Amino acid sequence: MESARLKGILAGSGSVLIWSLAPLVIKRGVEGLPILFYLFFRFLLSTTLLLPWARSVFARRRSLPARDWLLLTLILGANYSLQTWALEGLPASWYIAVFSLHPLLALAGLRVRFSAALGAAIALSIAGAGLFVGMANVADPPSLGAWLALFGGMLTWVLYTLVIRRFQRVYSDVEVTALTTFLSFVFFAAAWAATGFAFVGLTEAHFAAIGGAGLLLPVAFFLFSVSLRETPVFCVMSQYLEPVIGLLGAVIFLGEGMTPAQVGGGLLILAGTLWASRRGRPAAPEATS
Repeated sequence: MESARLKGILAGSGSVLIWSLAPLVIKRGVEGLPILFYLFFRFLLSTTLLLPWARSVFARRRSLPARDWLLLTLILGANYSLQTWALEGLPASWYIAVFSLHPLLALAGLRVRFSAALGAAIALSIAGAGLFVGMANVADPPSLGAWLALFGGMLTWVLYTLVIRRFQRVYSDVEVTALTTFLSFVFFAAAWAATGFAFVGLTEAHFAAIGGAGLLLPVAFFLFSVSLRETPVFCVMSQYLEPVIGLLGAVIFLGEGMTPAQVGGGLLILAGTLWASRRGRPAAPEATS
């Protein structure tokens, strides 16, 4: 049991590390690049890498009802589109900070048995995130559309967290990663085709964004699935660490500074996350029909 818990914690930490740093690369890489164009080639690369698992995924497709497959496809399409749109219109640090506030919704959806200790841990993490972010006024504030895209991406990610639990009853974690990638590729291939296969010239930043996302994000999804299966509460709560790791990335790669308030907020997030990882058990995944 302890080995499984350690496995889940390490996997969850790895997924958060990748997802925290990815916006720093993608933010620069998607500037001037049509969203559907970028997402098509990102998932083309990921799909190519995961083709060895296509047969096993396809062979058990009827183990789940068609509505689950359709629902997952629509959630994935909406989630990736909205997140990329939000990254185009928001500073990466704002995106990371606000998006990290979704775990409470995910915990409620997973029907975690709340206790006073778990509630205190969540409150501690939220307080830390608020202290950490400290959003300053800017001369050119983001548009309402960018904010709506961010919150829409956050809600669809919560839905993904809930729906993918059904697929975990049938598929291994690497197969869950593969089917997530395959469905996303089908969605964006159809969407790009609907726009007439609009093509643009690629810069080095574009190649970096497509290559980095196509290679690393499937690893993040795999680690997320492992953690969700083994330690679901920690998996969800660990995403409060995203603003901490994201800022550290900005400090290391972009030369930005860290204030004492942000250090204190990061410590509160870390304490709340570790505390919550030991509290609460989620309900079993829903049975399929």
